[in-house]
Amino acid sequence: VCQLGIDGEILLWNKAMERITGISSEAMLGSSFHAMAEPWRKAFEPILHGRQALVQRREVRDHLGQHRWLCLHRATGDNNNPCNGLFMVEDITDAQRFEHELLHNERLASIGRLAAGVAHEIGNPVTGISCLAQNLLDEGESEDTRASAQDILSQTDRITRTVQTLVDFSHAGPGDARLNLSSCPLAERVDEAIHLLSLGGQSEEMEYDNLCDHELTVLADAQQLLQVFINLLSNARDACDGHGVVSVSAHRDDHDIVIRVEDNGTGISRDLQAQIFEPFVTTKDVGSGTGLGLALVYSMVNDMRGSIGVTSPIYNEGAPGTRFSIRLPQG
Repeated sequence: VCQLGIDGEILLWNKAMERITGISSEAMLGSSFHAMAEPWRKAFEPILHGRQALVQRREVRDHLGQHRWLCLHRATGDNNNPCNGLFMVEDITDAQRFEHELLHNERLASIGRLAAGVAHEIGNPVTGISCLAQNLLDEGESEDTRASAQDILSQTDRITRTVQTLVDFSHAGPGDARLNLSSCPLAERVDEAIHLLSLGGQSEEMEYDNLCDHELTVLADAQQLLQVFINLLSNARDACDGHGVVSVSAHRDDHDIVIRVEDNGTGISRDLQAQIFEPFVTTKDVGSGTGLGLALVYSMVNDMRGSIGVTSPIYNEGAPGTRFSIRLPQG
């Protein structure tokens, strides 16, 4: 709660306001509202002096650089008339985040059902085309015919990989019966993901640093956790254009393990960060990705009772870089 005098002097600044803004009551009491530090003055001013609704929602970036959602209530007096100088601030960040995650999961579920149907409809004719192309390759008499058949097989293989991604995405979701949660050594899963990526021959000039303590374990599905790391590390490699440094670190936080996958690549724009876990959203060139990788990662982490977020940029100089933070229960 905050109350102002007629001249704008701050008369009341309670403990809740201290927690929300990070500004002590000693610093605020007796000072002028117009001298209040940003972003708080700009956030609070419209509801005090404007003719807008008595209840407003506002998004601000707090003193720690975190996005916060606030619900502002202007007090009313007799006949429901606004009371100048008195307002309440409610931090609804957790509720807003929960609502966003709920809507996101509903979208993923509906798109997953659509993906399953699309994969089935595409998969059958592609299999037929692939078989015919293989016959042409085996029995074709001219070199041109065999070359064309090989081109067809290459393209059908690409379609098959995309269809398999759709199938994997449609199978990921809450309550997946195939999920096998157990205590997983974190460093081992990271090492395995790095090893598998190195087999592809595209990581020769990349530096992967596994900084995870070998004693740390998480409660997770071992195969899904491996897939999460493969997706994140391959995305980081692509962001660095094959020439960069990717590190994976982890630490305990109460009963959870927080894992950070960081790269020194091109970064992700702030506008795109809000959509990065949505299906078919990608920063890659057309034809270079399906846009389902991070949506699949989000679903798998969510299935394992965890959460994932993204921060970019993470460096002030040079390449901006990106950090993906995963929180999973301790194993």
